[in-house]
Amino acid sequence: MIATNLKRSFVAALALAAAIGLGPRAEASTIVDVELALGVDTSGSVSLSEYNLQMGGYVAAFQNTSVRNAIINSDNGIAVMLYHWSSALAQDVVAGWSHLTDEASIDTFVAALQGVTRASSGLTGIGNAINFGVSEIQTNDFDGTRLVIDISGDGTNNTGTAAATARDAAAAAGISINGLAIENEVPTLGDYYEDNLQTGANSFVLRVAGFEEFEDAVIRKIRAEITGEDPTTPTAPIPLPAAGWLLLTALGGLGVYGRKRRQAA
Repeated sequence: MIATNLKRSFVAALALAAAIGLGPRAEASTIVDVELALGVDTSGSVSLSEYNLQMGGYVAAFQNTSVRNAIINSDNGIAVMLYHWSSALAQDVVAGWSHLTDEASIDTFVAALQGVTRASSGLTGIGNAINFGVSEIQTNDFDGTRLVIDISGDGTNNTGTAAATARDAAAAAGISINGLAIENEVPTLGDYYEDNLQTGANSFVLRVAGFEEFEDAVIRKIRAEITGEDPTTPTAPIPLPAAGWLLLTALGGLGVYGRKRRQAA
């Protein structure tokens, strides 16, 4: 009887210790520079060829040298996942959370993206797509300095949670949202994304006229999400006068070099 009572007291003590945080500690989350949830539109307005252009764009982005260098040169790497979204209840992870730090880990993620079949096709539930991204970020095993949901699509919300409502909830959770608006069917989609999706520090919306421009935009977008740069402001070209002076200086240098060679002869 005494032994039984002691055992019960010991179990109760363990339960109390766990309840107040004195029990065994859970493993710490992996620290990363960015947690990036990539949401890809697979609604009915997206044809099979357009779907392939989207997925091919993401593969190309993680194969791009500038994106890879941004990942490799980051302090702690990035955590990234990709999901398909369409109707209110249709969100599917097709490439789960991965910690990218070097060439090998990036290649593994690229392999996960290649040959992915379309998970769904239906209405355009942007709000639910955002909510899904929020849940994925809040329940993963990473601790990011920046938290980002990235939504690409070609239409406005027409089912489920309102996009602006989901955006506000994401903002309250400290999560930024970037958008890539494909304006082939809705020429003002970029404005809609800015008004109903975009939120958070360094957030942005990129606009493309059609899926043919998707790959270049995705490369700029992902690189910016890693580095924090502004992808909506292209690098300014050298002003014409300055370029002219550079050309003249180069030509002048060639002339001096030629005279020296002749004098030496």
